[in-house]
Amino acid sequence: TGDIAASVYQAPFCLYYNIDFGTDYGYDAEQLFADIEAGKWTYDMLYSMCGGMAQDLNGDNSYFFDDDFTGIIADKGGECVAMMVSSGIRLSEIDQEGNITVNLNHERTVKAIETLHKFYEPIFGYRDFNNVVVKKAFPGRQSLFLLHNVESAVAALRDMEDDFAILPLPKLETTQDSYISLVSCWVDAYLALPLNLEDPDFSGSVTEALARASYETVRPAAFDATIKGKIVRHEKNLVMLDLIFDNLYQDFANLNNFGNMLPSIQKWISTGEGFASGYASIENSIQTDIENLKNIYEWYNSFEAAYSHHLYTEVSSWSDTHAVLWLKSVLIQKLSILSAKILRKSIQFPKQKRYGKNA
Repeated sequence: TGDIAASVYQAPFCLYYNIDFGTDYGYDAEQLFADIEAGKWTYDMLYSMCGGMAQDLNGDNSYFFDDDFTGIIADKGGECVAMMVSSGIRLSEIDQEGNITVNLNHERTVKAIETLHKFYEPIFGYRDFNNVVVKKAFPGRQSLFLLHNVESAVAALRDMEDDFAILPLPKLETTQDSYISLVSCWVDAYLALPLNLEDPDFSGSVTEALARASYETVRPAAFDATIKGKIVRHEKNLVMLDLIFDNLYQDFANLNNFGNMLPSIQKWISTGEGFASGYASIENSIQTDIENLKNIYEWYNSFEAAYSHHLYTEVSSWSDTHAVLWLKSVLIQKLSILSAKILRKSIQFPKQKRYGKNA
């Protein structure tokens, strides 16, 4: 994954800021950019700009992004997880033995939940997040900030009249080493190679070279021509985009939702309640899911390696006429399909756990 998959340029979470609207509130965009570059951009600073601004515009005693006003539009789904990660919380890690570990039970998690919950007072609902909230509410000055993916700059905000900035998600405090941008796990941003490569080292070198070439050519084109040249007008957005993409984050917990932990994180942050008892109640499930994932990978790798090697060795011994070369490729392709079918019948995979209203 990374720069070799161009779709990664759409995947990170970020903050959109209405520069023109912010000027009406007395905020200086140049000073904001300077503070962000200096590493001073924190959730406390963000809250000082947008906290406590919620207004029930239609007087129906409820809050909806569609038709009310708020300082920041932040859905209580994957955005909560992105805010947690940007606060320096690792959802999972790899220990010295190469095992996946999850440990959220520490003071930093508690501090992050307390800090981030303020952005969900009150909790807003919505009827149509992508088509109404992102494309109409934010451009229509129903909020000062929008928390969403980079892809929205092109997909939703191309025709926005006000000038806007694309900002990294804040830190929890200024002492944090860097800004951290969670990559949405719903964007296909990866390259896959077959297991039966004749020269894996050579293939690895080629993919590394392609990734480097993409970093040097595709990324500037995506930023300069598409995002900056056609979407945003402020020159500092390139600097902001570098801050976003220089520290992308993804891990096994976000991809696999161990113990159904992602909805729990969303609940803790949006409601501000239940972390201590909630985390204790899912710890065993988290560990069970990690072990299940490990067992699946170990079984699959041993099965695929043995089965592929047997047939590939047999086929490779044939004479390389054009017809046989074609037959080799067909058989090896069929092998992959057959292996997948056998694997699906041999292992009962757990149902994919989706989270968030708009997942």
